[in-house]
Amino acid sequence: MNMTPSELYQAGQLDEAVQRSVELVKKNPADSNLRFQLAELSCIAGDLERADRQMETVSNQDTQAAMAAALFRQLVRAELSRRECFCSGRMPEFIGTPSPQLQNHVRALTAIRENDLVEAAKWIGAVDESAPKHTKGWIVNDNSVTAIRDLDDVLAPILEVHTSTGKYFWIQWDQIVALEVHPPKRSIDLLWRQASLSIESGPDGEVYLPAIYLDPDGQPATDASLRLGRSTDWVESGDSIVRGRGQKTLLAGDVDLPFMSLVTIERQE
Repeated sequence: MNMTPSELYQAGQLDEAVQRSVELVKKNPADSNLRFQLAELSCIAGDLERADRQMETVSNQDTQAAMAAALFRQLVRAELSRRECFCSGRMPEFIGTPSPQLQNHVRALTAIRENDLVEAAKWIGAVDESAPKHTKGWIVNDNSVTAIRDLDDVLAPILEVHTSTGKYFWIQWDQIVALEVHPPKRSIDLLWRQASLSIESGPDGEVYLPAIYLDPDGQPATDASLRLGRSTDWVESGDSIVRGRGQKTLLAGDVDLPFMSLVTIERQE
């Protein structure tokens, strides 16, 4: 008896899940649910072009599913912008003028692309003395903390955000007033966590948070557990720049917090 794509995915067999999903779509080309499943698995596997093609087909053949397909395509567009930011120098979007710290991390990413790790380490370690300090801290998952950061050094001050309009943002932790991450309903929700986000001097609304690091090598990880965001691995350069692979991990206060375990952040006023 053949396993379903969902069963293969749960078993950690991502490539096999994609292949089985392709077979089912070929047998049932008018089934929009099967095409959505293939698109989700393709995104998790890193094949954004295939995912977009599936959603284009759904939009053309199923008017009732067209709105959901349009949202999916915008998230694919945002993820493509994310890849271009890390791999080819595209600038992320910002809320307002980016702080000196965010600008430093853009410079660090540029230096990493140019393989100048000494320069990258300089920008990552630069301290913005002019930045206002939020000293009252945050409540993270009901725990009071005075600091939040990503454990990946390049993303340390940054929450990556996709919007329903296809934009890719860098949001600084200090900008967050409140964040509520919604429980996952489908496999794609473990790749892009849907959340309600409130930003200081910015818009409030529904956003999607990348939960898995882009691999520092620029290629999908070969380890299925890392590709699926079920584990995290760390790569340290000779200049002590630590990069993540697999599921994101935050440092909330002095506690490591896997991104899948993040539920709420609320700034204390």
